[in-house]
Formats: sequence, C-alpha cells, structure tokens
Amino acid sequence: MPARHVRAMRLLWVVPALAALGCAVTPIDRFETVIVDEAVVALAPEGAVEGADRIDNRALVGKLGLRSGQIVVSEQGGADSLFVSLMAQEYRPFVHAGIVAIDDGEPYVYEQNATLWPHLSGPPTRAMSGSVRRVPLAEFLARHRVVGLHSNPAGTDGDAVAGFAREHHRRGTAFDPFFDSDDPRAMYCTEFVALGLAAGGARVEPVPLTRNESVATVLRWLDISTDRIHTAGSLVAGAPRIALLAPRDSPDELAMYFELRRELHRRFTPDQKLGNLLHWSWSGLKLREGVRTYLRAGLAAARAGTPADDAARVVLAKLLAVNLLGPYEEPAQLVQTDHVPVIQRELSLRHDHRGHARRKARR
Repeated sequence: MPARHVRAMRLLWVVPALAALGCAVTPIDRFETVIVDEAVVALAPEGAVEGADRIDNRALVGKLGLRSGQIVVSEQGGADSLFVSLMAQEYRPFVHAGIVAIDDGEPYVYEQNATLWPHLSGPPTRAMSGSVRRVPLAEFLARHRVVGLHSNPAGTDGDAVAGFAREHHRRGTAFDPFFDSDDPRAMYCTEFVALGLAAGGARVEPVPLTRNESVATVLRWLDISTDRIHTAGSLVAGAPRIALLAPRDSPDELAMYFELRRELHRRFTPDQKLGNLLHWSWSGLKLREGVRTYLRAGLAAARAGTPADDAARVVLAKLLAVNLLGPYEEPAQLVQTDHVPVIQRELSLRHDHRGHARRKARR
C-alpha cells in the first residue's frame, strides 16, 4: 500500500471526533451528580425500576429550571473529546454544545450533527454530511459524561436564540465539516450555538487554533484551513451555570477531571505530537496507556478525597503528570505542599499494584 494511503488510514480516526461524539446511553437515574443552582436534586421518580425508561422528559423543565434559549455544553470524556479540546490554543472545558427549546411543554436540544459516509478517495471531511437535529433533553443527557446547562448572558433574548435553532432545523442547515466560522450557510456544532446567541443579541468571537504543528498537519490533510474556532467553553464563559449533570462522576471527580485535562493541554506545546497522547485501533481513537493511567490515578485520588480544594487539584494534576507522563517542569516546583505525601502514597500504591500484577503473571 502506498505510504500516502497508510498515512491517510492513520488519520481517519480524526473524523468521528469532528462529527458526533457518540451516543451510548447510560441509565439516567444513576447520575452521580445532579446539581441545580448549587443544590443536589434527584432526577429519577421515586420507586423507579432498574433498567426501565425512568425519566419523564417533560418533568425536566421544572426540575432543572429550563427556559427556551438556554445553552447546554457537554463532553464524553474519551479520546475524541481530548482531541477536539487540543484544537484550540487555550484550554476550555467541554467540547460540544446545543440550544435548549421548550416545544409544546417538552424540552429539546437542537444541535448540529454529522455522519461519515463510506468513500474511496480524498479527505474524509468531504464524505461527511448532516444537519441540525432535535433530540429530547433526556436522551441528550444520557449520551454524555458531563453536561452543563447555562443561562444566556444578561440582555440576551432567549426566545430569539431558540427561534434561530428551530428555523435552522426546519431549513435543514447543513453541517460544516471544514469549521469555517465565516460562512453561515453551513455550521459546525459550536458555530451553530454561537450564531444562535448572536441572533439573541449576544456575540461570541471564535478563538485561535493551536500552534501545534502535529494538529496543523492533520487539519491540512482534512482541508480545514481556518485559524480560529468556536469552542463550547467560550460560548458559556461568564454565563451563569444553572445545572451540572454527570452519570458516573461526583462533583469532586468532575473538578479533578477538568483539572487533569487542563494539565494535558498545558503540556501540549507546539512541538508535541498527537501520537504521544492518542493512537488509533480497529475500534477507534484511543488514549495512550500513560494518559489513561494518569486520568485514572487522578480520579482515584479524588474519590479518596485527596485534593481538598482547587489549589490541591492543580498540584495533584502536575505531580501525576511528571510521574506518569514525564518531566515538564522541575519537580522541586511541585513538592512544596502538604498534599504531596498523600499523592506520593497514591502513586506508590499504584506502582506496587502493577508490580504485583506483573509478578503474579510470571508465576
């Protein structure tokens, strides 16, 4: 097989990340985190049966304080989410966004979505197609690792935002696989929300793409020539958060998760390779084992209550990265903290566990 075809096959993993980020469903009454206006609430009805369809989509309007024109941001937390977040020069949490609209008393999310169709030649972005779709909010929540619900900036006309979403759903406005923020005839997911906010009177500017050459090489092959992009996090920067929902992670784990991701982004300097963090397998884009171990160790520490506050989470993320991903800055800058003995014990236990597993396998 010619080298250029091999290289193209290796780059195919990027395309699903740029389109829909998956749709696996988690039983919605098992959400570990449901915080509304800083108070924990229960989504599932009392006496809900395991394995059943447990959420009344209409009931979410009252439970979450929903209004038309609010914005949802989300991510699934896997390799696809990491790649999309690395496209931007500055780190922002969340990678996908949609617009909430209450239609006949039911809450829906309007979002841009695309499908990659079989093709024989050329960049796969040219084989992607899709349009604005409308999904019940309960279905949207079940697809993602974490979802944030935000109100609009002050002075925004939420009805106009929702009206924009409904109109482009009616038109079938096409998905933009080339991320061209200057051409509104087709829109990628976060551009769709940014233009919806603009229709309501709130303008959000796109942010610069990363200067990383490895990402730039992939984007050139995909015929993506833009130098800026709308990110989900920038859409809601400064907008009050109404609710935070996560199926598996506690609030402490979510805070740690985003800090771990922030540290990965900080270390992804212009000379780093995407292959240091991600790899392609027959089943799709995957995290490198070192990155997976890094994320698992940080979340395990959060479950154990090790990082007690934001400052401790920053220290933990950096120390874990130095130990598991390699040096980036002098460890002496990291060890002047009361939390280090606990963190080092966590690392020691993980190393002992892996050593025990290896010794057991050799017997």
